[in-house]
Amino acid sequence: MARPAPSQVIVYVARDLDALREKLEADQCGASGPAAPRQAVSCQRLQALEDVLKYRRARIAEPCADCAAAPGDRCEDHARDVDLVTEYEATARQLLQAAR
Repeated sequence: MARPAPSQVIVYVARDLDALREKLEADQCGASGPAAPRQAVSCQRLQALEDVLKYRRARIAEPCADCAAAPGDRCEDHARDVDLVTEYEATARQLLQAAR
């Protein structure tokens, strides 16, 4: 499977971060009542995912001498970053689906 170009990953992650932020601001973190503890845990997880997505996105965007020399334009570390972004996005989507 071909890896997406860095610009595609950044646009995709930015769109997901916007959706996460909207969900958090709308109702996820301000819950009260019997569902509040479960929603607070989901909110914390979503916030952690947002932080790690920002971190991985920044790593992917950084120039790297190893990437320039690697086949496929990605060194092993940065290729794993792209894979992790995909995994974190899937986890965030699952949390958002469960919160609905």
